[in-house]
Amino acid sequence: MKYFKPSVLTVALASIAACAHEYYAPERPKTWQDVEDGPVAEEFARFVQGWNADTKFTVQIETAPDMEIYSMTADDVPFTFKRIENRYSLSYGGDVETIQASTFEYFAEGALQLNAVLNMPAE
Repeated sequence: MKYFKPSVLTVALASIAACAHEYYAPERPKTWQDVEDGPVAEEFARFVQGWNADTKFTVQIETAPDMEIYSMTADDVPFTFKRIENRYSLSYGGDVETIQASTFEYFAEGALQLNAVLNMPAE
């Protein structure tokens, strides 16, 4: 697995986090934390708040027509966003919780952007 720690990654993730409202209804900007209220999502939100410029990320993506799996780590702490048909889940801290499609899409987009950065050719 590749580790990537430059500020470009942090900027990419920060820009995704700053634009969370783009994934939700325009009448009231919401973040993924607004639509998720389960204990796993709440604990994951606390974990995300600790990310900074020194956080090291990895990502593995597995896709098929009826499923998508985004397995990631931040400072070696694993978490996974999964879609099986029309069911969405977050796995974090050894627990799994059903999440909204909008939350899944938000983090799937981030995983794809992260993967693109991690696979950029070295200069």
